[in-house]
Amino acid sequence: MVKDAAEHIEYEHERTHPGIQCGRPRCLTKFQEFTLTLVRLRLGLLEKDLAHRFSVSRPLVSKVSRAWTRFLRGQFEPLITIPPREVLKLYMPDIFKSFYPDCVIIVDCTEFEMEKPSALNSQSACYSSYKSRTTMKALLGITPSGALCFVSELFPGSTSDKEITAQSGLLDKLQPYDQVMADKGFNCTDELASVGAELIRPAFLVKDTQFSKRRNQPQQDCCQFESTC
Repeated sequence: MVKDAAEHIEYEHERTHPGIQCGRPRCLTKFQEFTLTLVRLRLGLLEKDLAHRFSVSRPLVSKVSRAWTRFLRGQFEPLITIPPREVLKLYMPDIFKSFYPDCVIIVDCTEFEMEKPSALNSQSACYSSYKSRTTMKALLGITPSGALCFVSELFPGSTSDKEITAQSGLLDKLQPYDQVMADKGFNCTDELASVGAELIRPAFLVKDTQFSKRRNQPQQDCCQFESTC
């Protein structure tokens, strides 16, 4: 799928000047460009480093990685979606069928370190008190079976989980009586309730709550499942 569609990748000059061929002939094959992009995304290597490794110029590394990142997003973004509820139940692990049959997604926010912006207001917006550095933040979600089903846009590192949940588009994908599982610290009960959904959190996080071994077992199983995902 990627190989055939990659023949139509638009590079920066082709987006601004359609149909006009300019610059030197391409010195990397499509597969090499694809590999370069994956290495940059996975390892976060600097453009100067990649230019040396692939024996090309630094501007070419920048142009290729931007073009392929846009292309890959267009190819794979439509595949990241919450499946129909009947499909979720079909592949739902037994522990969820027993204790959380209406759980449709497990969510958490993650942060990505970034270079410090030159503008002071941007530095303040992107500074994460949790990471103690400038970051960008995203909301991710997986199905009970572990498949990635939601990825939000990136937000400045200082943005709260509540704000991201409200602005990410996740609420539009939920239905009444859906259950959303989250770890401690992710408290978006009101936001989920606004669309009729429910937040599931481990019971041991409730202050001064005593519960029996029987009640504790599904919570332990739930936490073990989350850690393996």
